[in-house]
Amino acid sequence: MEARGSEQGSRAASGLEDRRGFRPRSLLWPLSPLLYIFLALEDPWLPDAARAALGLAAVLILPGWLLHDLILPRPRVGPTARLARAFLLSVALVAVLGLAAWFCSGDAALGPVAPPGAAPPPFPGSLTSILWGLGGFLFLAGVASLLREAFGRHGRGPRLGGGKAAGGKAAGGKAAAGEAAAGEAAAGEATAGEAAVREAAAAGGPASPPPAPRPGPPREGEDPWQGILRRAYRLSEEQRRERRIAPRWATTMVLAVILAAAAVLCFHAGGHLGYRTDSPDHIGCLREMIERDRVLPRTAFHADGDGTTLDARKGFFHVALALVARLTGLDPLRLWQLLPGLLAPLALIVFHTLARRVLRSEGTALFATFLALVCFGEVQRGLLTRLAYGNAMGGVLAWGVIALALRFVRGDARPGVFWLLALGALGAAATHAFAAVQIGFSLGALIVALLCARGPRDRRTRRLAAACGAALLGMAGPTLWRVLYASGSANPIHTHRQGVIYLSERLFLISPAEWGAMLGAVGIAGVLLSFALWRRAREGEGVLYLATLSLAPMLILLNPVAVPLLEPLLGYLVARFALLVPYVLVLAYVAGWMGQALLDLHSARRVVKALLFYAAMVALLFPRFEAFARSHSSRSLEALERRSILQWREVMERLDQELPGPAVILSDPITGYCIPALTRHFTVTVLHQHGSPADTLALARLAGARDVLSPYIGTGEKARICRRFGVDYVFVNGDFAAPVDLFLCQAGRELAARQRSVLDEDDLLLRRLWDLGPDGALYAVRAENLDRLSGIVGPGEEPPASPSTEARSAALFVRAPPEQAIPVLPDTAAGLTLTAIALDTLRLAAGGELGATLYWRRVGAPGRFPAEVHLRLAAEVPAGRMWVERLSKLSRLLVERRTHRHYRHRSVHTPLDGQLGAENWPRDRYVVDQARIRVPERAARSSHLLKVRWMEASFLPNLPLRHLYSDEDAYEGVPAGMVEVY
Repeated sequence: MEARGSEQGSRAASGLEDRRGFRPRSLLWPLSPLLYIFLALEDPWLPDAARAALGLAAVLILPGWLLHDLILPRPRVGPTARLARAFLLSVALVAVLGLAAWFCSGDAALGPVAPPGAAPPPFPGSLTSILWGLGGFLFLAGVASLLREAFGRHGRGPRLGGGKAAGGKAAGGKAAAGEAAAGEAAAGEATAGEAAVREAAAAGGPASPPPAPRPGPPREGEDPWQGILRRAYRLSEEQRRERRIAPRWATTMVLAVILAAAAVLCFHAGGHLGYRTDSPDHIGCLREMIERDRVLPRTAFHADGDGTTLDARKGFFHVALALVARLTGLDPLRLWQLLPGLLAPLALIVFHTLARRVLRSEGTALFATFLALVCFGEVQRGLLTRLAYGNAMGGVLAWGVIALALRFVRGDARPGVFWLLALGALGAAATHAFAAVQIGFSLGALIVALLCARGPRDRRTRRLAAACGAALLGMAGPTLWRVLYASGSANPIHTHRQGVIYLSERLFLISPAEWGAMLGAVGIAGVLLSFALWRRAREGEGVLYLATLSLAPMLILLNPVAVPLLEPLLGYLVARFALLVPYVLVLAYVAGWMGQALLDLHSARRVVKALLFYAAMVALLFPRFEAFARSHSSRSLEALERRSILQWREVMERLDQELPGPAVILSDPITGYCIPALTRHFTVTVLHQHGSPADTLALARLAGARDVLSPYIGTGEKARICRRFGVDYVFVNGDFAAPVDLFLCQAGRELAARQRSVLDEDDLLLRRLWDLGPDGALYAVRAENLDRLSGIVGPGEEPPASPSTEARSAALFVRAPPEQAIPVLPDTAAGLTLTAIALDTLRLAAGGELGATLYWRRVGAPGRFPAEVHLRLAAEVPAGRMWVERLSKLSRLLVERRTHRHYRHRSVHTPLDGQLGAENWPRDRYVVDQARIRVPERAARSSHLLKVRWMEASFLPNLPLRHLYSDEDAYEGVPAGMVEVY
């Protein structure tokens, strides 16, 4: 899709004439800002999807298309590649204007919150100013383009590095010959005969085609239909020079069908709005930008500021989405639901452009694009439904930059392509920090591979180095901005080590569970297939790119030396190196390779190998097809909606309309996470890792929300928490179908009922406004009593009496465990020790629940994170050979698969269900904790040993290497009794 016809390529390559005149459609560019006026003033009669599409085109397509015209007047690419480039350039232009507006917004950009009465900035750095900047750019650049069309010269400029324009002299002839070679590599349509025509024209000779080759003798015994198939589909040398195997209209229709399918499916699925996903985070950021008319504000969640610096996860693609919402008047939630259907075709277009540059075959690129739709299109974990996330869109923009770099390497080394590379890299780095890592790592690994394969003197190696320099030049500005203003990582939930496998105390690597979940079976198969590509690596940079980028990320993830060096800098982002593996392109390339062997029929061994490959590929892709289809089914979408923020939309709309605002509302972490996304109000805490990495108060906020809702914390402490975080309202949410385990506490209907009964008693602190029955209640904080309840009183005054918590905690704290409790071997972790355990029964049926009462004692300072308890029931597994004993976990899994019985099962429990933190436990009492252990139906009918292990919680588990193969794993605890399962 990136090439012009051979006639145009030959005519442009000669470069011997200057053309004047203008295209009539150029008159539309100066009028294009009228689209902004139409979208800003039009009535809501236009459907939401049409308004969002027009707004997206006005912000993320038109400016980049015009900028591309200014940089490359004769781009020599098809509409698909040009659309991908326009998208990249539009993001870069929004990033440049956004940076200028952010710096012009004065102290409000540098401090968490603009202080009351602060002087306005010297220039209004707002979303509105960016819209004016885009409109001004379209008008001025449109006028410039029109004048150049009418009066300027349109001959091609020299290559990067010098050279004169084409002319009638000998020097001009040499330049024209060089441009002819560049045009052949860029157009992708040239055959050997057309190249000869251009060389003859450049040398001044007659532009006559070479004589046609004589037909060879027919092959003996060849079936006529076999010959037709061979000539139609064989991957010959001409096809490797990007010769088309079908007319342009046919390939365009196939690509259009794939894009239309992606758009329809993503519109049907809508944006992923699960309350555990990143969506409420981004929606809240968009809402704050739109309502405050600010660029990347630091008050998306909390009124006192989200952190000491800007949120590093946000970027200027969020600014572009906020511009679309402000321009079209769409609510951020509604826009978020429409974005996957609008952005998925653009992402697939960028991917198809990369596939054309890497695979150099239109048919194979179309097959790769179809595979991308299937592999990236799952609703819950697919890329296409998460394109509004900064990290997902940053990866897509990185694809476009890599495609430009490969085009620059293969001969289109004009200065314009150099600047396109720089601007595209700027937009990607301004979208997300990991996009800069993806671009730098991919191009750097390819440079190393080219140096090893061809040496430093090779022309393409030098061009790739220049392309890498252009990308680094473009990424320098956004990266410097992030280092200076958005590099604070002070939130321990973000900075703690997570998801690693320890080889020793200082040597560790990324857990296979993490990168395996990102790649899946298809991705792992692509990594293994890449070993076979090294034998064909000299065919071109595309094959070398596939072979290198399939192995280089795995060498990082599985390197116990590299991971400890990168982890302090990137944190949990190190695991995302797995996303750099181009396994979809590898599968498409190998499928074409095997197809060639199957159609040539030269060797029985190759035919058998091809058939085995296709059988394995069908076996691997069938589960992905099934998961893709199942995720878009009505039943699956309804199940996702029941776990989304939409289930609380009515009560959130009531909060937004009836409460004066913006106010600060305290609630459980899940509900608090959804409040900024659905209302204009602020919250006290958000769900575990969804807060800003620069928030130093993240754990204090979580603990404060837990303590205010806890039945075991006194009114004075609750008043101090409300005073510290400026709480105006307390909302108890009981609208949960089942209890939800959180990182620090729990939420559920039964827990909400207990919280309501406790808060109703604190009438000096709270006043109930709404009674929603089992679904919750809303309380207003009595601000006039906060100081006195917090202990701030005048001379001679005493704080008011508050309800005592001793009655509620009488059964929680005891002086000694009962005699029937089973003593536990002493062990200490996270500042706690388990002294005894009492079981409800010693014999139960499979499928039931075992109740256990745990008796804790606080013996030291608690850790930063809460403790989590692992309760395991383990039965004896049939003994095996010595090697089986060393690999006991693998052996047990095989036995369980063969016998359909479970010999080990584990339950995870949070002490006191997270209602009282260990820092509030008395040291002179034992804490009584109730836990439940569910026994599966397939549990082995035998005696089970109960083992208990407690440790400081981690967002993602950090495990020793033996955990992968041995039953003596990280969760093996101390014995605590025997239970008979029948």
